[in-house]
Amino acid sequence: MLGWFSRVITPRISLLVPFLNEEALLPETFRHLRGMLDGAPTAVANDSEVILVDAGSHDASPILANTAASESGWTVVEARLDSPSVGRTLACGLEAARGQTVIFLPADCWLSADALVRLHTHLGAHPGACGGFAKRYDPQPAILGGYAWLQNRFRLRGLRQLVWTNGIFGPRDALRHSGIPQAGFLEDLQLSDTLRGRAGWVALRSEIGVSARRYYPNKIVRRILLNLVILGVYRARLARIDTLRRWYRAV
Repeated sequence: MLGWFSRVITPRISLLVPFLNEEALLPETFRHLRGMLDGAPTAVANDSEVILVDAGSHDASPILANTAASESGWTVVEARLDSPSVGRTLACGLEAARGQTVIFLPADCWLSADALVRLHTHLGAHPGACGGFAKRYDPQPAILGGYAWLQNRFRLRGLRQLVWTNGIFGPRDALRHSGIPQAGFLEDLQLSDTLRGRAGWVALRSEIGVSARRYYPNKIVRRILLNLVILGVYRARLARIDTLRRWYRAV
C-alpha cells in the first residue's frame, strides 16, 4: 500500500539511506525502516518515501537493497561512484527525492515511528524547517551515554552543530540549491555550517538510534578522543581534509 501511494502523491518526507558494502548490516537497517513505517499512522507512512542509495557496493548489498525495495515500494539509486563519500552518495540520492523535506539517514542509524511522526507534525507547522535529532547509541554503556549527553547538550543544542548520525534534514529545494558538500570527509560539518544560519533550525526531542559498532571492540575511549581531536583540528584549520580522513580510518 505504501509503495502505491508514494507513486501517486508528492510525499512530505524523503528518507535517503546511503550505503556501501554493508551486506551484514542492511537486513537490520531494513527491519528498522519497516518498523518505523509500520508503527506510524497510515497518513504519515504514506507521506514518506524511502530511497536507498548505493555508492557502488561490490558485495551483496545491491541485491539486498533491490529485494527490499521491491517488497516495500522503496526506490534504489545506484550512484556507482569512483571515489565514494557520504556527501557524494547523498547528492546522487537527492536528485531522485520527491519529498518537500529530505532526511539523511545513515544505514547504521534508525528512527522510531514516534520520531517520524514528530518530524512530520513539525514540518506541517514549519515546512521550511531544518535540523536534526538528539542521538542515542545502541548499545550504550555508561561512557557512551555520557558522550551522547555531551554531544546532545553542547554540540547539538548549544552550538547547533550536526553530523550525519543526527539524521540531518532540510528542505529539498534549498539543499539542491546550496548543494551537498563533496569534500570526501567531514561533509556533514560543512553542511551543518550551511544550515545553522537558516530560519527554522530545530533540534527535535525524539532520539535517533545510532549503532555503536564504530566504538567496538575495545575502541570506545580511543574513538571518542580521536573524534574530539579531529573536530578541534578541523575547526582550527590545522590539517587538510585528507589528513583528517586518514586519522579517522586508522582507528
